[in-house]
Amino acid sequence: MRLLYDKVYEQIRKTDFESLWKGFHAYHFALYNSDSVYFKDKTGDYEECFLGNTSIKYGDEQIAIWRVDDYTKEDPVLLAANIIHEMFHAYQYECREKRFPDDLKALDYPIVSDNILLKYAENQQIVKAVKSNDRRIIKECLSSVFASRARRKELIKEYIDYEYKMETVEGVAEYIGLCALKQLDYEKYENKINKYIDNLADTDNILFDNRRLAYYSGCLLLIALKQADICFFHDISKETKTVYELVAEGFPASDLPEILHKYAIEESLKHYIDNRKKLFSDFFSKNPECTEKSFKICGYDPMNMVKLDNLVWCKYFVMLKEKAKEDPLLIYNQVVLKVDETDTTSVSAYYTV
Repeated sequence: MRLLYDKVYEQIRKTDFESLWKGFHAYHFALYNSDSVYFKDKTGDYEECFLGNTSIKYGDEQIAIWRVDDYTKEDPVLLAANIIHEMFHAYQYECREKRFPDDLKALDYPIVSDNILLKYAENQQIVKAVKSNDRRIIKECLSSVFASRARRKELIKEYIDYEYKMETVEGVAEYIGLCALKQLDYEKYENKINKYIDNLADTDNILFDNRRLAYYSGCLLLIALKQADICFFHDISKETKTVYELVAEGFPASDLPEILHKYAIEESLKHYIDNRKKLFSDFFSKNPECTEKSFKICGYDPMNMVKLDNLVWCKYFVMLKEKAKEDPLLIYNQVVLKVDETDTTSVSAYYTV
């Protein structure tokens, strides 16, 4: 693990941070597993504040962290790009980023067939723009994307703001990581772009994962904007509008994109709804133990949460804060929370197997 850390560190040292985003700079980072945490100059025992791949406040500074369970399977170049993504989150925190999305509210994202069909169609316009070297074609594709988003806002109201914010926070960070990868290894950069293009073409799983999808649509949208010489740089410390809202202002919207693969997407949507119900029925078929107490959700893995009615399934962990206690309860296991119908952060019971 120490050798992996040193290799990643060397890749990060090669990166021109200022060219990625004006004002952005390198931050300290840590690699960790269930036993140890590796920093540049020391190794320590695992601490519970190290959860997921993200940026955390450690001591008096913001750092990037990444979990590595098997260091022999890690590519130092790809890992360096991922760490730089997390470093950009550290930069966002230090800039007091105001546009972080509400992941818990997004669990109630409405399942509307027309919205899903349009979202898929607009993502194919983003792909077409990325693949083109013609600025006229790129701008035509972007106009179609903007028309689609205006229509989808009518369909799902304020929930589309979650997509815009996710693209702004995670999409921009992923774009930064991709641009760093481009500096370090162009072939690996192209391979990742092609993978993201394939992800936007997925009609089975990723299309219904709004958080993960915004990583790909957000970073590819920025690549298309850059290819068209449309400026999206801004002062993160001052801006309240999302990146999409900034670039869409005054940009002419064209006709809606053509709906593609309607039958396949509608069939996938049915499977998605059925599988979500099965997830909960399978869990409760194991006769889980119920603990009834009042909590507030204070930590969670947004990539692995599903909501059905007033129940929230957490795949790996959740942190709950009991009002009378200072230290939160960390449940490091599969768990289902019973939440308030009007406030997803409020928990009245949890179930564990």
